[in-house]
Amino acid sequence: MPDTGKGGPYALRDFSGVTVGLVGWSSNARVFAELLRPFQVKVKVFSEHAADEEIGHVGAQKASLGEVLKADIVSLHRGLTDKTRHSLGASELALLRPGAVFLNVARGGLVDQTALVARLRRGDIFACLDTYEQEPLPRSHPLRKLHNVFLTSHIAGGTKDMYEVAAREVVEKVVRCLRGEDVKTVSREQWRMMS
Repeated sequence: MPDTGKGGPYALRDFSGVTVGLVGWSSNARVFAELLRPFQVKVKVFSEHAADEEIGHVGAQKASLGEVLKADIVSLHRGLTDKTRHSLGASELALLRPGAVFLNVARGGLVDQTALVARLRRGDIFACLDTYEQEPLPRSHPLRKLHNVFLTSHIAGGTKDMYEVAAREVVEKVVRCLRGEDVKTVSREQWRMMS
């Protein structure tokens, strides 16, 4: 991961021993936390709804938003609601420490884009963005001109096979639902916890 010490602002560092901050406790945040376990990183989670025990079950620790934003790697995983829209503005982004990696794999609207561009222009953090407030990201958008930003489309991991599996799963769930069988869906409680 990047470092702001000797070797320039993006010199490589060891991954073990870093702190990863997760904003939100969606199903993909839980999977991400599980995947991090073998690397012996400290995982801190900000969630207004998830219980301490649930977060602790994967070896993570519940923390304030301020603590999470001071992690070495900060990853967004919350849902977009009226309450969470632009919940990360200039004051929140100012908490990102030099050398931090900022990931948004959730929703672009969670972050005030003007404040994000201003924070990135300081040149001391790196961002990996998979989602944007306006999609597709306009060709003239300032994020496209910054050297410390890695941009992907929100379907960066999409493959032909994955789409076929997803389509098949949707059809199978609809058929089971029409038959009156139990179908796993996102509950109101799960949605509430994601935000």
